[in-house]
Amino acid sequence: MFLFMQAKLLKENYVEKVSHDFSPYYALDQFDLLEEEIWLRGSNCTRSAYAWMRHRMCLLYTTCGILR
Repeated sequence: MFLFMQAKLLKENYVEKVSHDFSPYYALDQFDLLEEEIWLRGSNCTRSAYAWMRHRMCLLYTTCGILR
């Protein structure tokens, strides 16, 4: 019963398990490099420019969600 209450309390407080396998904030350190790389790839070819713009939008949107 104690473990169930402890797990429930951790979930209510939004405590995340961040390990080596999954660390959502790791990409924030390299965010400038990621965004620049995506922007440059989209500027090289007009055929795939919209696809890379979509990838950049997804990166910005998901990062906004993580930070929120």
